[in-house]
Amino acid sequence: MSTRMGGAGSTCIDEVAQSEQAACHAETHFHVISNSDSARNVALRYDASKVHVLVTGGAGYLGTHTSLVLLEKGHEVTVIDNLANSKLEGLRRVAKITGMGRYLHFKRLNVSDVVSLSQFLKVVRRPTHHP
Repeated sequence: MSTRMGGAGSTCIDEVAQSEQAACHAETHFHVISNSDSARNVALRYDASKVHVLVTGGAGYLGTHTSLVLLEKGHEVTVIDNLANSKLEGLRRVAKITGMGRYLHFKRLNVSDVVSLSQFLKVVRRPTHHP
């Protein structure tokens, strides 16, 4: 299924076509991880020198405020949310306010889906290098 709506209410869904995905990224100013992204491509988007924080429910009120503070502190943030009670608009605003959208990543995922969550964590997990 491919869904893309333009304007202020833009929404990016996991199965968007690659050209639509690029346009969606330009609109949102942060990385939307889709099912079509390879593990290697996802891994290349992360900065190994930054602390990586996973925020579940991160597109909601508390999650967006938490993500904003984490980005301002210099961390890299991956948000997991199923968008049942939230929208991507909050994350767009976080990216715009902080100017740190490069370090903000989003994956539409229900954390109660243990199999999908486990597969996703294998993709974003990377070794931590301590100085």
